[in-house]
Amino acid sequence: MKAIVLGGVGMLGLSLLTYLKEQQEISEILVTDVQQTKLKEVMAWLNDSRFSAKTLDITDYNSLVTAMKGYDIVLNLSGVRNKLPATKAALANGANYIDGGAAPADEQLALSDEFKKKGLLAIVHMYFSPGLDSVLAHYAIERLDRTESIDFRWAVSDIVPPSEHSRKFNWPFMLEGIMLRHFGYSSKRLQNGKLLELPPRAEPEMFTFKGPIGTTEVAGLPAESLHWAHKCYPEIPNITFKEALGVDFNNKCSFLAELGFNKTEPINVKGQMVSPWEVLQYLANNQPSETKKGADIRHGGGAIVRGVKDGQKVEYNIQQWPSESLAQKHKDMGCAKVGGPGGTFRIGSPMGSVAVLMAKGLIKATGCFPPGVVEPTEEFIKQEVAMGQNVEITKTIILGDRG
Repeated sequence: MKAIVLGGVGMLGLSLLTYLKEQQEISEILVTDVQQTKLKEVMAWLNDSRFSAKTLDITDYNSLVTAMKGYDIVLNLSGVRNKLPATKAALANGANYIDGGAAPADEQLALSDEFKKKGLLAIVHMYFSPGLDSVLAHYAIERLDRTESIDFRWAVSDIVPPSEHSRKFNWPFMLEGIMLRHFGYSSKRLQNGKLLELPPRAEPEMFTFKGPIGTTEVAGLPAESLHWAHKCYPEIPNITFKEALGVDFNNKCSFLAELGFNKTEPINVKGQMVSPWEVLQYLANNQPSETKKGADIRHGGGAIVRGVKDGQKVEYNIQQWPSESLAQKHKDMGCAKVGGPGGTFRIGSPMGSVAVLMAKGLIKATGCFPPGVVEPTEEFIKQEVAMGQNVEITKTIILGDRG
């Protein structure tokens, strides 16, 4: 199988490339991006004859169609929110398609019949959440006669204690996304089939994650994983999504949001119109350099799924997190230098796993689908483990009422 990667030098694209570098099922990989200089750096870093590079502006539909010719699968992790043109370009070229999501996918899903007619498969929003956690939840749903609830739990957290940093404000990935989305948008919860809107970071609780993150506080989010699970399994009445950011970082962000620094609308300060968010962003990005220990950002989590099997109440707790050997390997490879704090191993595997399964012929479906619907769950989990991820599945028989 020959693959073309769109947006190959962004954080998500780099994350995917670190996995594809070690997967021989995909014989040829064209890495594209609009950033020519960074593209050259990444190619030198990959140092693999299977990879080639092409400067490409994916907002130019005709250029997209031309670049995709001859490739079997399009892997789209570009920063362009509207993924519809790339989806249509893949369809025009007779290529399979996977993306990491961004804009609403209704128009992409509407192309399902056209993909099916050509014997092609497209999966949208195949990220880690939604995406990875959607597949893990599906693993449990397949094994129940009736599913009563899904609780998605995820963490994006620095495992280095705050006392070991010289900088007082460390954040995982994009501060803009955290302050403006996590602390600006309503949380959501599906309760008894009704979608409820709650305040940002609502209903905090303690949760124990497997791996180095351990026990920490989680709180509500707008939750795309919840949206897709409800769309794909409308019969499931109760779904929640909560994420951990690290207690210290979460508390600092919460305090700044209470002061209004998550607002983009300019305010009048002694005759000057200034955006509170832009002030915070400037100050945060101009802190003194870290002189003690750098951040070590880890992802981890999955889904707790409860339901009934053969008349017995059952709970599945399925979690995934990168092994320490994988984390160290990617740091040694220089991923932290190329891809940002903590390396790139955190988020690239789900799309890579699906691409490898497609290359092996293990996904038989055709059409266009959300994540967590057509992927063979056991094979997906095996592929994640083969890439160096830890996966733990705990099945509990529930005796009595735990409500």
